[in-house]
Amino acid sequence: MRRSVIGILLSIVTFSVGFGIASIRWRSATDVQPPPPLTIECTEEVAQAPQAEVPKAAAPATPEFIAQITDLEEFADQGYGDFKMKLVDIHEHENVYRKSEVIAKNDEQWFGLFEKGEKLYLKKTRVNVKFDPTYEGYGDEDYMRLTTSDRGNPVFVLKNARNLKAGAIESAYLRPNYREMERRRLYDKPTKVGFEEYYSIGGNEYAIRVNRGLTKANEKVVAMMLSVGDTSQAITYLPYNSDEDTVGHIVWVGDLDGDKKLDLYLEGDGYEKCGFYSRLLLSTAAKKGELVKQVASFGTAGC
Repeated sequence: MRRSVIGILLSIVTFSVGFGIASIRWRSATDVQPPPPLTIECTEEVAQAPQAEVPKAAAPATPEFIAQITDLEEFADQGYGDFKMKLVDIHEHENVYRKSEVIAKNDEQWFGLFEKGEKLYLKKTRVNVKFDPTYEGYGDEDYMRLTTSDRGNPVFVLKNARNLKAGAIESAYLRPNYREMERRRLYDKPTKVGFEEYYSIGGNEYAIRVNRGLTKANEKVVAMMLSVGDTSQAITYLPYNSDEDTVGHIVWVGDLDGDKKLDLYLEGDGYEKCGFYSRLLLSTAAKKGELVKQVASFGTAGC
């Protein structure tokens, strides 16, 4: 009986001591505070990393001017004079001209280069020139509308073309007019340096190229060259500014005078805004050593 009492007392003492120690540990754990956040004071400025220099793009090199043809006549000697053969362009216009530009008179007989189907024909036609009060043009000059006695609009009409004969015309190329090109979203190939096209006329293959050249006074030009076999001729040229310069547009290539040789109808590149200038070159008018020669021209003033 005495041992039982003593055992009970020892158990109570042991439990009390253990509970006290556990309470002390739990209180110590909850009283511990987390360490304050670490702060760093910067007393010196942070050095900026050096920026790498971006190299400037080099200016494009000016292409070296190499003339493929030399000793060209000066511009004043190219023969843009008054020609016996008269020409009015219709292909590139809306048949409306200033009174001073149309140069045709009502009920005159001219030659017209007409397109029918996929073929071209040269035929005599009567022109009609009438004042058009509805057309709003530039300046105070009256505007005249030109029509022909035949259906359809010709590429051009010619007067005093005594060496030409009516009939079917061999044709290698006819450019659509500007209105047709806009409607069909076509683009004209620019006749600038590097241009090269071939045309077959009378069983011979002709080449038209655009090259750099020099006049007799060493003036730089861009020239349109016509070649067949061993013969080559500069048929038009303009002062050189860059290799983007064009020297006109090829409107028609064929045989207008019936000698089985190439003839040309060209639209020139003018310097006046909205102006127009065209030239007809025939092989039968060419001198010895030439392939073609200009026989007629037509022009309208700018805006």
